[in-house]
Amino acid sequence: QPGHLSYLGYCAAYEGLKFIKRVGVEPALKHSVALNHRLKSQIDSNRYKCISPHLKRSPLITFRTKEADALRKKLKEANVVVSLGGNRLRVSPALYNTEADIDLLIGVLNS
Repeated sequence: QPGHLSYLGYCAAYEGLKFIKRVGVEPALKHSVALNHRLKSQIDSNRYKCISPHLKRSPLITFRTKEADALRKKLKEANVVVSLGGNRLRVSPALYNTEADIDLLIGVLNS
């Protein structure tokens, strides 16, 4: 392929893989799953229908919502970054996310 290799990309991937090896895949997954369960158990299930089939095996959780347009503004104002496309809200907490982050999201979603 023409062009230059992304050495910065290689460095980032290398450091990321070292971090995952140090922390462990299972502990990282367990952390994300716990945050997703906290989110699912505390948001208004009448407004947000969980459509994720494998909550114990995935660091992602997705909800269907009818309030996407209004929600987009509220999330931006609260400086909360999630994936919101069409009528789907996808949350993917990682090791750097805390229960406080999820509580902030819960507050925005339930407001």
